[in-house]
Order: sequence, then structure tokens, then C-alpha cells
Amino acid sequence: MSAALPVAEAAWAREGEVWKSQAAYTADLVVTPNGSGRAWALDNLDLTGDLDLDALAGLRDAVFHAGLLINTGGQPDAALGTLEGLDNIEVTRPRTRLFEAWLQQDFGAGRGSVRAGLYDLNSEFYATAGSDQLIHPAFGIGTELSATGSAGPSIFPSTALAVRLRWEDERKRYVQAAIIDAKAGTLGDPGGVDLGFAQGALGVVQVGGGDRSRWAVGAWRYGFERDDTGTPRARGIYGLFERDLTSDHGRGITLFVRGGASAGRAPIAVSLQAGATRGGVWASRPDSRLSVGFHYAKARGDGSEVGFEAAYADKIAPRTTLQPGLQLVAAPGGRSIAIASLRLIVEAW
Repeated sequence: MSAALPVAEAAWAREGEVWKSQAAYTADLVVTPNGSGRAWALDNLDLTGDLDLDALAGLRDAVFHAGLLINTGGQPDAALGTLEGLDNIEVTRPRTRLFEAWLQQDFGAGRGSVRAGLYDLNSEFYATAGSDQLIHPAFGIGTELSATGSAGPSIFPSTALAVRLRWEDERKRYVQAAIIDAKAGTLGDPGGVDLGFAQGALGVVQVGGGDRSRWAVGAWRYGFERDDTGTPRARGIYGLFERDLTSDHGRGITLFVRGGASAGRAPIAVSLQAGATRGGVWASRPDSRLSVGFHYAKARGDGSEVGFEAAYADKIAPRTTLQPGLQLVAAPGGRSIAIASLRLIVEAW
């Protein structure tokens, strides 16, 4: 799923509020207009809550965050078989999961924090706001990283135990690092949470900064130098850049470009994404938003994939957004896939 800003980073809605919760329901209809004309319906219910431990127990600048995911529905990519997927709420096991459960302690003055628990890597690493409307999974996190690990890294829909450190200066330059269990799995998954780091750890470091122009570079690596087969474990680097062409972050045009490369046991060698989003497309529709994006992936063996997506979203009611979209994918083996999608997003509160 495309990452939103961490809830714990936002100011509390009312001074002294101890508990804050959010709920959002997303439903997708995906249709292949060419060929067989098949259709799939899939959905995602996201329930999150934040507990202010300062207001509750006097633990200054401390927050507890928890999130629950409930996913059902079809599996379009399982049927169509692409390198990178097609829909960022598709799951292989429809079920209820404890997605996140972590404690965060700020260092004071907004300069940094430490976070520990079940943690979504993509909430703070390898994420761009300019691509978060697009539903193709590659626009959330680069495929060369998302395709690693026995069950993927600690991202949607299954997280893992982690410790994350972050420090930021007054010019909005930052450095952040995380150590994460290499075996993703949470309550609701078979086997539950891995408490012993049975498959080692994933380490990620990212450095970045900026306001209207935002940049970041990162590096990641699994476990030890080699596994028991003598093959170097997966490792990689990535970079991203996005630029707001106006000072209004909610309207105007934002451009983005991101990409990464991997080595070792990672199945995807290179991925690249680029595109733009325009908020306030129509003066009479301030909540309208149009996004376009291009993505590319090269497998470590044979095969590469190129795709394009366009999506338009608008609010049809105060808490309800409708988003039609179109994807064109040139998949391995010379196959061309076209899908039309319709996304419904309802925010309960």
C-alpha cells in the first residue's frame, strides 16, 4: 500500500487528548478490458489508533501506535502474473492482521525519535508523496526491495519487529536507520510474529532533506555476508527526488523520480519509477487530483517489465473519494496487459 505520513508525527487534534483513532475503507474493482475481460473485487479496512503516553501516564513525548488491517477479495496479479504486481491492496492470504504496534519516544524539540515494535518500513523509508495516489505497488516502494525476504520485507501486508532511529536538524536534513527482523510475519499470519530473528535481520539507512524539493538516498542489506549456500545475501541502494512546482503542497504540480538497484539474492536487479501529480485540477473542485506514473523493472535473470498508470480522484461526499484509473503493462514474454480500475475510499472518522 502507498505509505501515508505516520500518524504519530501529526499534532493531537485537541490539547490533552489521550486517544486518537482513524478508520479508512478502500475497495477496488479491477477489470481487464482486453482478452478475457475478467474482473476482480478486493478491499482493505485500515483501523489505527494512537495513545498519548504523556497525557496518560506522564511519559513525556512518548506515543503508542497500533494498526489493524482486514483484507478480502480477489487476486488479479495471481491470475495475470506480472513482475511487480498490479494493485497495492492485493494479498495472497485474505485475513485480519495486526499491521503495526510500536512505541515512539521523541528526543525533544522535534529533532529525533526512537521507535520500536511491529513497524512498516515503507511508512518512512523509500516513500514519495507525489506517487501515493497511484495503485501500482511499485509506486509505494521499489520492487528491487519489496521482492526480497521469504515473505517480503516489513511492509504491507505483513510487518516485523524493528527498531528505528531518526535525527533531523533545523534545515530539515535527516538521517534515519532501522534494524528489522528479516522474516516478516505478524499476528494473523501463519506462525505469527518471529521473536528470534530466525532468518537474520534487514538493515536500512536513509539520508535526506528538503522542503519544496525533497531528496533521499538509502542503502539496505540482509543479515550476514553469505547464507549457508555460499551466495551473497540481498543488498541494494536507492534514491528519490520530488519537487513541488508551487508552494501549496495540496494543489499545483509535484514531480517525482525514484529508482534502485540490488545485488546478491534479490530477484529484481533494477527498478525505476517517475511521474507527476496535480492537485486542484479544476478550480471548482479543490479536492480533485490527477496522477500519472511510469515504472520499470529488470529481473536478475531474463525478463523486464514496463508500465504506465493514470488515475483521477475526487471527493463525491465529505469523507468519500472515487478514483478511476488505467494501467498499461508490457510484461515479460511479450504480453501486453491493460487494466481499468475503480477505487472507492471511505474515511469513517
